[in-house]
Amino acid sequence: MTTGAESHLMRRTPRQGTAPDGTVRYTLEDLTDPAGEDPKAVIEVLRTGSVARVVGGGVPERHLGHGHGRRLAAQVMAAQRAEGCRTVLMAETTEPAGRRMMVELGFVPLEPGTWQLTL
Repeated sequence: MTTGAESHLMRRTPRQGTAPDGTVRYTLEDLTDPAGEDPKAVIEVLRTGSVARVVGGGVPERHLGHGHGRRLAAQVMAAQRAEGCRTVLMAETTEPAGRRMMVELGFVPLEPGTWQLTL
């Protein structure tokens, strides 16, 4: 198993624009795996203008503890910024690792249950 950043890629589905429901799905995958076969982490984003809301995602249990979620989240936030997003909203998590990741990425509580990142 490899965990270096150079051994993974972030895949965006659809490649441009959004799905019919307005979402974009990002996955972190091994470069050597067929597309979509074994994502290490997944984040789904719903965009409305310059605001993005994380509406789903996670790390499969077999891939927990390797930093895949944190790596993908950082890449997704950079992609959102590059696509003109200025604010990212995310539901608060009770998972300690997820909460640490949110704080490390710069998310702050906006209101009960919702955290915000200004890009």
